[in-house]
Amino acid sequence: MISDFWSIVPASLWAVVDGKPLTFIYSADFVRDYNQWTFDIISKRFQGEFGASPYFVLEASWEKVRTSGAFVWGVALNGPRTMGRIGSLGPGYDDRAVSDRPLKSVRDREQGDVYKAAWDEIATSGVRIATIETWNEWHEATEVAPSIEYGRHFLDMTAEGIRRWKEADFSKTSYVWTDLGRFPYVRGLRPALRAQDGAWRVRNLGNREGAYPEHAGKLSGFIYLDVGNEFICAAPSEVWVTVEYYDGGTDGWYLEYDNVPSSRRFLRRAPKLRGRLPDRRRLRRR
Repeated sequence: MISDFWSIVPASLWAVVDGKPLTFIYSADFVRDYNQWTFDIISKRFQGEFGASPYFVLEASWEKVRTSGAFVWGVALNGPRTMGRIGSLGPGYDDRAVSDRPLKSVRDREQGDVYKAAWDEIATSGVRIATIETWNEWHEATEVAPSIEYGRHFLDMTAEGIRRWKEADFSKTSYVWTDLGRFPYVRGLRPALRAQDGAWRVRNLGNREGAYPEHAGKLSGFIYLDVGNEFICAAPSEVWVTVEYYDGGTDGWYLEYDNVPSSRRFLRRAPKLRGRLPDRRRLRRR
């Protein structure tokens, strides 16, 4: 199937990364068995037929294999995600027209606000490749292709989002920030894992949106944030962190930086300061 596809696409129209044809592989749920040899032999045969090995990007369900990258499926419903240097986003989701699904899922497009917020996050993520879910999957209402319903609106939004993503450069910026809410505002700092022990929800308090760990079921005690990859090569320097939080309840919080080989805490606990809603606290790390 891979050979058939690339055989009908003129080489002048190939999307390539470092000279390698960009090849996305969907979910492993439809494959009975596989291992690293599967992709090694495909690469070898591809090299022999086309003169280059493929740049494989696998959906995140493929496990225990090494390829060029991975992407997350389901972002049209669940929000944008990044894996390494690959980001994924979508405009919204609605599968109520699919008759054989007893449980329906909907993420309203909100006149394009969902898609714009997703591109805002991708533009500051430092990813090298952006995947859009989807071009024309009409049955799940994830399409950005021109349609009778939306005309060229989402296609034009895609072009604008790509422009902002390609022009973004935060490698020399002196600060990064994020404002967590229903649609997080991001600039070089973005929400990372939003599941398992890092699941969080949004609540409106004092006419402001804020995030809090989701304690339903298994305890979630963290809100993970990720700094853009542009800062990997930054020179060592003093860091100041400003956190705005709602001063309510009886508990405190701490800010932790996960590093190799150990993690560092900027602050062990932020005390309650009653009567200041919200409160702002500056933390310093040399």
